[in-house]
Amino acid sequence: MAREYVARDPRTGERIGAKPKGARKGVGIAALSPDSGPWQRLESHEILPLANGESGKIEILADGKRWLLGRIDAIKALAKVPEKDAERAYDSLVDALEDDFPDVRIAALKTLPSFSLRRQGILLHCLSDRLQDDEDSVREEAMKCLKKVAPLFPSGCEEILRRELRDTRKDHRENAFEALKLASREWPEVGCLHLDELIREEEDDLRIRGSMILRTIASKGGAEAWDLIGWSLQDEEVRVRRNASKTLTILADVEPRVAV
Repeated sequence: MAREYVARDPRTGERIGAKPKGARKGVGIAALSPDSGPWQRLESHEILPLANGESGKIEILADGKRWLLGRIDAIKALAKVPEKDAERAYDSLVDALEDDFPDVRIAALKTLPSFSLRRQGILLHCLSDRLQDDEDSVREEAMKCLKKVAPLFPSGCEEILRRELRDTRKDHRENAFEALKLASREWPEVGCLHLDELIREEEDDLRIRGSMILRTIASKGGAEAWDLIGWSLQDEEVRVRRNASKTLTILADVEPRVAV
């Protein structure tokens, strides 16, 4: 059995709770959950049997309409199960992430961010696999998922981001840099970690994209961020230097001696 992943603060090594200190307003369970829908009407005792295919479809009345809810709906609702059933729900979610049907894998990816606040286990490893899925629609959902979980579990997403940032597919690379920017807002040290590697890359595109995140870490990244900015100001690529120069006004407010 794979060792359970524990999300840790990259600065202190301490376990990260439900959300990092100072997290953006609005980043709560609702923002991490699947889009609202009839699945929310499922009773807690109905979720697991339906998600595991042990019961038939359930008919409910919602918004004046009758809906037949099936396995996909139950997978979206797995984060609602009571704590006593959380381990079984985790197993169901892992199975769904590896399911043969793309729609099931997509539903599981929609649930992963909110459920990961209760159990991480190998969920991030499953996310890594789904980012390399054969189905375009599954990969697209996995990319959305990465942007949600990267700010919550930066250490757990470190290797995933490292790979995705260097992916030759444009959509994967763009998504990874968006995820890195979101993570850097919450954890400037995470941005510094990746940018320290990116500014040394030979590929211009990686350095250019990386330099666009310098503003995000400039005010709270400390001496390490200032070093990265100084390095980028000397880059041979003009767009890297231009992006780095845009941070000088921020540095002037934070540390005037560095800006000068």
